[in-house]
Amino acid sequence: MRLLAEERRERQSDTAEANKRLKDLQNFTEDRTTRLESLARGSEQRVNESRAALQEADKLREVSEYKALNAVAKEARGSEAALQREQQSRESMCADLEARWRGLLNEEKQMRAKETDALAVQLSRCEDAVRAEREVQSTRTAEVAGRLEDVARTLQEEIRTRQVEFQQMVTQVEELRGSLHNEVRDRQDADDMILKRIMERGRS
Repeated sequence: MRLLAEERRERQSDTAEANKRLKDLQNFTEDRTTRLESLARGSEQRVNESRAALQEADKLREVSEYKALNAVAKEARGSEAALQREQQSRESMCADLEARWRGLLNEEKQMRAKETDALAVQLSRCEDAVRAEREVQSTRTAEVAGRLEDVARTLQEEIRTRQVEFQQMVTQVEELRGSLHNEVRDRQDADDMILKRIMERGRS
Protein backbone atom coordinates (compact mmCIF):
# COMPACT_ATOMS: atom_id res chain seq x y z
CA MET A 1 0.00 0.00 0.00
CA ARG A 2 2.85 2.35 0.72
CA LEU A 3 4.28 1.72 -2.75
CA LEU A 4 0.89 2.39 -4.34
CA ALA A 5 0.52 5.64 -2.36
CA GLU A 6 3.98 6.79 -3.41
CA GLU A 7 3.23 5.87 -7.02
CA ARG A 8 -0.05 7.81 -6.82
CA ARG A 9 1.74 10.88 -5.43
CA GLU A 10 4.42 10.59 -8.09
CA ARG A 11 1.82 10.39 -10.85
CA GLN A 12 0.00 13.40 -9.44
CA SER A 13 3.29 15.32 -9.40
CA ASP A 14 3.97 14.27 -13.00
CA THR A 15 0.48 15.35 -14.04
CA ALA A 16 0.97 18.71 -12.32
CA GLU A 17 4.32 19.10 -14.11
CA ALA A 18 2.75 18.31 -17.48
CA ASN A 19 -0.10 20.77 -16.83
CA LYS A 20 2.42 23.42 -15.88
CA ARG A 21 4.35 22.84 -19.10
CA LEU A 22 1.14 23.01 -21.14
CA LYS A 23 0.14 26.23 -19.39
CA ASP A 24 3.59 27.73 -20.07
CA LEU A 25 3.23 26.78 -23.76
CA GLN A 26 -0.22 28.35 -23.89
CA ASN A 27 1.09 31.53 -22.24
CA PHE A 28 3.98 31.62 -24.73
CA THR A 29 1.58 31.14 -27.65
CA GLU A 30 -0.77 33.85 -26.37
CA ASP A 31 2.15 36.21 -25.87
CA ARG A 32 3.37 35.60 -29.44
CA THR A 33 -0.14 36.05 -30.79
CA THR A 34 -0.48 39.34 -28.90
CA ARG A 35 2.80 40.53 -30.37
CA LEU A 36 1.69 39.57 -33.87
CA GLU A 37 -1.58 41.43 -33.38
CA SER A 38 0.37 44.43 -32.11
CA LEU A 39 2.58 44.31 -35.19
CA ALA A 40 -0.51 44.05 -37.40
CA ARG A 41 -2.10 47.03 -35.70
CA GLY A 42 1.15 48.96 -36.05
CA SER A 43 1.34 48.12 -39.72
CA GLU A 44 -2.30 49.10 -40.21
CA GLN A 45 -1.66 52.35 -38.38
CA ARG A 46 1.34 53.06 -40.59
CA VAL A 47 -0.77 52.30 -43.68
CA ASN A 48 -3.44 54.70 -42.48
CA GLU A 49 -0.82 57.35 -41.80
CA SER A 50 0.59 56.78 -45.28
CA ARG A 51 -2.83 57.10 -46.81
CA ALA A 52 -3.42 60.34 -44.89
CA ALA A 53 -0.07 61.63 -46.09
CA LEU A 54 -1.03 60.58 -49.61
CA GLN A 55 -4.29 62.48 -49.41
CA GLU A 56 -2.49 65.52 -48.04
CA ALA A 57 0.13 65.23 -50.78
CA ASP A 58 -2.66 64.90 -53.36
CA LYS A 59 -4.12 68.15 -52.16
CA LEU A 60 -0.77 69.88 -52.01
CA ARG A 61 0.92 68.46 -55.07
CA GLU A 62 -0.87 66.61 -57.82
CA VAL A 63 2.46 66.06 -59.55
CA SER A 64 3.88 63.88 -56.76
CA GLU A 65 0.73 61.71 -56.55
CA TYR A 66 2.12 58.85 -58.58
CA LYS A 67 5.41 58.73 -56.66
CA ALA A 68 3.66 58.97 -53.32
CA LEU A 69 1.22 56.18 -54.26
CA ASN A 70 4.12 54.01 -55.42
CA ALA A 71 6.01 54.63 -52.18
CA VAL A 72 2.96 53.86 -50.05
CA ALA A 73 2.16 50.72 -52.04
CA LYS A 74 5.74 49.54 -51.82
CA GLU A 75 5.85 50.16 -48.09
CA ALA A 76 2.52 48.39 -47.63
CA ARG A 77 3.69 45.39 -49.64
CA GLY A 78 6.93 45.30 -47.67
CA SER A 79 5.05 45.51 -44.36
CA GLU A 80 2.61 42.80 -45.38
CA ALA A 81 5.45 40.55 -46.57
CA ALA A 82 7.34 41.14 -43.33
CA LEU A 83 4.18 40.45 -41.36
CA GLN A 84 3.56 37.23 -43.28
CA ARG A 85 7.16 36.12 -42.78
CA GLU A 86 6.94 36.93 -39.07
CA GLN A 87 3.64 35.10 -38.78
CA GLN A 88 4.98 32.07 -40.64
CA SER A 89 8.08 32.08 -38.42
CA ARG A 90 5.93 32.26 -35.30
CA GLU A 91 3.65 29.49 -36.53
CA SER A 92 6.67 27.31 -37.35
CA MET A 93 8.15 28.00 -33.91
CA CYS A 94 4.86 27.16 -32.21
CA ALA A 95 4.58 23.96 -34.25
CA ASP A 96 8.14 22.99 -33.30
CA LEU A 97 7.44 23.69 -29.65
CA GLU A 98 4.23 21.69 -29.76
CA ALA A 99 6.02 18.79 -31.49
CA ARG A 100 8.80 18.88 -28.87
CA TRP A 101 6.28 19.03 -26.06
CA ARG A 102 4.34 16.08 -27.47
CA GLY A 103 7.59 14.14 -27.90
CA LEU A 104 8.61 14.85 -24.31
CA LEU A 105 5.13 13.93 -23.11
CA ASN A 106 5.26 10.62 -25.00
CA GLU A 107 8.72 9.87 -23.62
CA GLU A 108 7.46 10.66 -20.13
CA LYS A 109 4.46 8.39 -20.62
CA GLN A 110 6.70 5.57 -21.86
CA MET A 111 9.03 6.01 -18.89
CA ARG A 112 6.11 5.99 -16.49
CA ALA A 113 4.67 2.91 -18.19
CA LYS A 114 8.02 1.12 -17.85
CA GLU A 115 8.29 2.15 -14.20
CA THR A 116 4.72 1.00 -13.60
CA ASP A 117 5.47 -2.36 -15.23
CA ALA A 118 8.65 -2.70 -13.14
CA LEU A 119 6.72 -1.90 -9.98
CA ALA A 120 4.04 -4.41 -10.95
CA VAL A 121 6.71 -7.08 -11.45
CA GLN A 122 8.31 -6.23 -8.09
CA LEU A 123 4.90 -6.30 -6.41
CA SER A 124 4.14 -9.68 -7.98
CA ARG A 125 7.49 -11.01 -6.78
CA CYS A 126 6.82 -9.71 -3.27
CA GLU A 127 3.38 -11.33 -3.27
CA ASP A 128 4.92 -14.62 -4.44
CA ALA A 129 7.59 -14.38 -1.73
CA VAL A 130 4.96 -13.66 0.94
CA ARG A 131 2.81 -16.51 -0.34
CA ALA A 132 5.79 -18.89 -0.30
CA GLU A 133 6.73 -17.72 3.20
CA ARG A 134 3.18 -18.32 4.38
CA GLU A 135 3.22 -21.80 2.91
CA VAL A 136 6.55 -22.53 4.62
CA GLN A 137 5.21 -21.19 7.90
CA SER A 138 2.04 -23.27 7.52
CA THR A 139 4.15 -26.36 6.86
CA ARG A 140 6.36 -25.62 9.84
CA THR A 141 3.33 -24.97 12.04
CA ALA A 142 1.80 -28.27 10.95
CA GLU A 143 5.08 -30.07 11.66
CA VAL A 144 5.37 -28.46 15.10
CA ALA A 145 1.72 -29.30 15.86
CA GLY A 146 2.36 -32.91 14.78
CA ARG A 147 5.44 -33.10 16.95
CA LEU A 148 3.54 -31.61 19.90
CA GLU A 149 0.79 -34.19 19.42
CA ASP A 150 3.42 -36.96 19.32
CA VAL A 151 5.06 -35.59 22.46
CA ALA A 152 1.68 -35.28 24.21
CA ARG A 153 0.80 -38.82 23.17
CA THR A 154 4.17 -40.08 24.40
CA LEU A 155 3.73 -38.23 27.71
CA GLN A 156 0.27 -39.69 28.17
CA GLU A 157 1.59 -43.18 27.51
CA GLU A 158 4.47 -42.54 29.90
CA ILE A 159 2.05 -41.27 32.55
CA ARG A 160 -0.16 -44.32 32.13
CA THR A 161 2.91 -46.59 32.33
CA ARG A 162 4.12 -44.78 35.45
CA GLN A 163 0.68 -45.04 37.01
CA VAL A 164 0.58 -48.79 36.33
CA GLU A 165 4.09 -49.22 37.74
CA PHE A 166 3.19 -47.13 40.78
CA GLN A 167 0.06 -49.17 41.35
CA GLN A 168 2.13 -52.34 41.06
CA MET A 169 4.64 -50.92 43.51
CA VAL A 170 1.84 -50.01 45.94
CA THR A 171 0.47 -53.55 45.63
CA GLN A 172 3.94 -55.02 46.20
CA VAL A 173 4.45 -52.77 49.23
CA GLU A 174 1.09 -53.85 50.65
CA GLU A 175 1.97 -57.47 50.04
CA LEU A 176 5.40 -56.97 51.60
CA ARG A 177 3.83 -55.21 54.57
CA GLY A 178 1.37 -58.08 55.03
CA SER A 179 4.22 -60.60 54.78
CA LEU A 180 6.25 -58.67 57.35
CA HIS A 181 3.25 -58.43 59.64
CA ASN A 182 2.64 -62.18 59.37
CA GLU A 183 6.33 -62.91 59.92
CA VAL A 184 6.43 -60.67 62.99
CA ARG A 185 3.33 -62.35 64.36
CA ASP A 186 4.74 -65.80 63.66
CA ARG A 187 7.96 -64.86 65.40
CA GLN A 188 6.05 -63.47 68.36
CA ASP A 189 4.04 -66.68 68.55
CA ALA A 190 7.25 -68.71 68.35
CA ASP A 191 8.87 -66.59 71.06
CA ASP A 192 5.78 -66.98 73.22
CA MET A 193 5.89 -70.73 72.78
CA ILE A 194 9.59 -70.84 73.65
CA LEU A 195 9.02 -68.65 76.69
CA LYS A 196 6.09 -70.78 77.74
CA ARG A 197 8.15 -73.98 77.46
CA ILE A 198 10.99 -72.43 79.42
CA MET A 199 8.57 -71.40 82.15
CA GLU A 200 7.00 -74.86 82.25
CA ARG A 201 10.42 -76.49 82.57
CA GLY A 202 11.32 -74.17 85.39
CA ARG A 203 8.22 -75.16 87.31
CA SER A 204 8.81 -78.85 86.87
